[in-house]
Amino acid sequence: MTGRAFSQRYETKVVTILFLAWGTVFLDRMSLLYLAPYMAPELHLSHQQIAQLASVLAVTWALSSLMLGAVSDHYGRRIVLIPAIFLFSGCPGCRVLPTASRTFS
Repeated sequence: MTGRAFSQRYETKVVTILFLAWGTVFLDRMSLLYLAPYMAPELHLSHQQIAQLASVLAVTWALSSLMLGAVSDHYGRRIVLIPAIFLFSGCPGCRVLPTASRTFS
């Protein structure tokens, strides 16, 4: 196998894994918008407040991308990217812990 074919296959795998990882994180962060009709009455939120929450989420996502992009350029992509993927993938699981502890006790 030539080095070029190996490199292209490796690149395809890495891009696919990153797409799935960050796509899953994005869908998790945007789940707020899909659940808003069910949460709004309980939290006494208006449509405007839900839209503001979505806007704040998008702005903070963009600002963190800019800041972490600069950190990644300074320290190297791999050093920043791998812990970030595990952190962002693990955070949704932390939301389950309080519920699970009450369920099993």
